[in-house]
Order: sequence, then structure tokens, then C-alpha cells
Amino acid sequence: MAGTEGLESFESAYNALIDGFLKHADQVALVTPTPFERPVSEFLPDISHHNPSLARYVRATKKIAAERGLHFVDLFSDARSGLTENGMHLREDSLQHVSETIAAKLGFETPSWDRLATLHAAVVEKQRLWFDYWRPANWKLLHGDDSTRRFTRSSHGYLSFREEWLQLVGLIEKAEERVWTVAGGGRDPGHRRPEPEVLFGHPDADIEAELASFSVPDGLEVNLFASEADGLTNPIAIRWDTAGRAYVTVTTTYPHVFPGDVPNDKIIVLEDADRDGVAERSTVFADGLNIPTAMELGDGGVYVGQSSELLFLKDTDGDGRADSRRVLLSGFGTGDTHQTVNSFTWSPGGELYMGQGDGIESRVETPWGSADLYQSGFFRLRPRRLQMHPLLDDFMGPRQSLGRCVR
Repeated sequence: MAGTEGLESFESAYNALIDGFLKHADQVALVTPTPFERPVSEFLPDISHHNPSLARYVRATKKIAAERGLHFVDLFSDARSGLTENGMHLREDSLQHVSETIAAKLGFETPSWDRLATLHAAVVEKQRLWFDYWRPANWKLLHGDDSTRRFTRSSHGYLSFREEWLQLVGLIEKAEERVWTVAGGGRDPGHRRPEPEVLFGHPDADIEAELASFSVPDGLEVNLFASEADGLTNPIAIRWDTAGRAYVTVTTTYPHVFPGDVPNDKIIVLEDADRDGVAERSTVFADGLNIPTAMELGDGGVYVGQSSELLFLKDTDGDGRADSRRVLLSGFGTGDTHQTVNSFTWSPGGELYMGQGDGIESRVETPWGSADLYQSGFFRLRPRRLQMHPLLDDFMGPRQSLGRCVR
């Protein structure tokens, strides 16, 4: 979207990136973007007018591939229409077509998708581990001022995050071996994940003693509304709907995914039907989440901030569980997981505001361009337009916007 004036710097940066790849890879393939498209929604911008400029970048990429003897895959020149959902990001049902196109242009014969199911699962598992290694949550614990902080208890004491993180190397190697075994027609050895982290509660926890310790004004009292027995493991955010139900995000993943484990944080819905101050019903609205630090109800569903993503979850059949899940935007920073995107709140004009802490760097790709915030500050999102504005950046913002909301 920078136009032709950005072409020279693009070529220089792309060649530098390739130099880095060739230190580790025997072969490199350059894959172009698909064309920008006119979106179906009238609220989104028509970014298809960028295609003449994008065509110049495609030609530059092709030239670089030819000069350096690299594979080249052109997804731009003869692409079919209707690949994207917002003009730039691929639809879920377009992924098969695009992957088959890449395989064909690289000279591979694509088997039936039924035969690829096991291989696909193996590749996804390896990619999940690689993502956790290459873009780790809490990277400031690896390279910043918190490198001595320890979270996980082991038989040898508490491990530092660097010790945990390095365990991923061996897991990735095993996952890679699995991919090639399955691809070669061998028997699938399975994911071979390590035993999950053992979670524990404090042995001195005493509900009655806790309740007795409160001092409250006359006429008020404190009681236990819900507990771990209702699924409330480490609650983070809470919202109430118009029916009086409490939506609570909970985590067992925090502060980051245990090496090899699969995050399974949840949104729990608690209902006090008889209005006695105690929840009688607990329903898992959504699971499979990764440290959901923010939540807000709206537009018939739930907006959720988790890790690098902004999700929209919706219950379409009325059973109390989200059966629709969309990634609206991604690219939020995870440099310090307790400072990730948080504190959702609606403005009177229907804009969704959110904060991030000072250990976070976000680069959120939208149809309007990249919305970047490299320190503590706030975002303003216009959901129907998928338009984000970073606010209070450039050292104008608060020292720490963790847990704060704006109006």
C-alpha cells in the first residue's frame, strides 16, 4: 500500500530477508500475494485500486527470484475472484484452492484431501510448536529485563522461561520427523506431546476464613458467587449480559503455553436463576482459547482479545455455546502476556476501545493499512469497518495502561 515510492526499499529489504533464509534453507520459494479485491461489505474500503501498484511489487519479486535462482509462485496474475473476506485476507474456504495452486506451480502432484488429512494434522502440530518458538509469548523474559523470572515448578526447582523455551527445539525436531514419516507413507507416530503441566491450588485456601476477613459497610455483605468448582480457574475479565448472566474469561495457560501443551482457556457463563446471589448453572461458552485477556459483549456475540488475535465468537443456535469463531484482526503484541490487549469498553458512538501495556509492540494488519502501537497506549476499533486507530503513542500515553479503560 506504500505505492511505487516504496518499491526500492522493498527490494532491498526482501533481498536481506532472503539472505537470512539461505543461511538455514537449501531451497527458498517466493510466493506473491493474491490480488486485492473489492469487499462485499459496504463499510470496508475498496482496496482493489492498489492492484496496479501491487503488480509492480509482483514483477520485482519475480525478478529477484530469477536473479537469485529461487522458486517463484505467482498467485497474483491469474487468480480467481472471491478469495478474500475483506478484500485482503483469505477466506477459510479459499485455503485449499490456494495451497493446491502453490503445489501445482512448484511441480507437486496433489493427492486427494482425504489422504492428506493425517499429513495436514502433522504439519499443523509442527507449525504450532514452531510458532511458539519463533514468536514466543513473553519474549521480554528471553531478551529483556525480566530474564530471571521463573514460573514453572519442576522436580529440580522452578524453571526460567529460557529453560522452558529451549525445550521446544527437541519437540519441533520430533514433529518434523513425524511430518516426513507420514509424507513418506509410514505409520503416523502421533503428536507425542509431553505430559501436561501439573497445576495446583494453594493448600491453605480457606473460603470461610476469606469471607470472614472482609469489612463491609452496614447493609452489605460478601458471599461466594462461584468458584473453581464452576470452572473459574484464574479469572481475568468479566462482563454481564442483559439477562443478568456473567461471562468470565479463565486461564490455566498463563503466563504462557507450557512447552508442547495446547492452550485450552475458556469463557464460562454463570447464571443465578433464582437471584439468591449464588450461580446455579455454569456453561462453557468457548474453549481452546489462549490467555483471553479482554472481552466485551456486542453485535450479538462476544469480542475476545487473546494472544495476538481479536476474535468474534457467536452462539448461533441458542445452546449457550459459541459455534461460530472468527479471527477479525491479528498482529497484537505478546511481549509480556499480562500486558497484552486488555480492558475492552464501548464508546457511546459504538467504537471499541482497548489498551495494551508498555511491554507490547503491536502491528495489526487491517484493510485500511497497518495499525501500529509500540508501547503503552490504546486502540480505537470501528468493528464494522475493521478500522483501528492507535492512540496516545509517541510517548504521549500513560506509563502503563494495563487494566485501564478510556471514555
